[in-house]
Amino acid sequence: MEIKAEKNRKVGRVVVQNLPTNDTRLRFSVIGEGETEPFFRSELLNPGYGVSEIPLKNEHFQGEHKAQILLEFYEKEQEKKITESTVDVIINAKESE
Repeated sequence: MEIKAEKNRKVGRVVVQNLPTNDTRLRFSVIGEGETEPFFRSELLNPGYGVSEIPLKNEHFQGEHKAQILLEFYEKEQEKKITESTVDVIINAKESE
């Protein structure tokens, strides 16, 4: 998975969507390599909603950086966490050739 850094807009382009067929809410966080706290955490996303861009730190606008996306799934009616999973991701600020 890749987050494409857009330096001129100071954001990263990534699509994380809670599919309409899911019966849970989703929250995701992006954690930089070597860090313990996320630099981005979404709101709880209801089924059918998603996020297409996130704010990035200044150092992410040069080169490539390893990170993880933490996916947390919650009950629809309450904020009780059901489960979580992580996915490795690259934040890519390389110029397209």
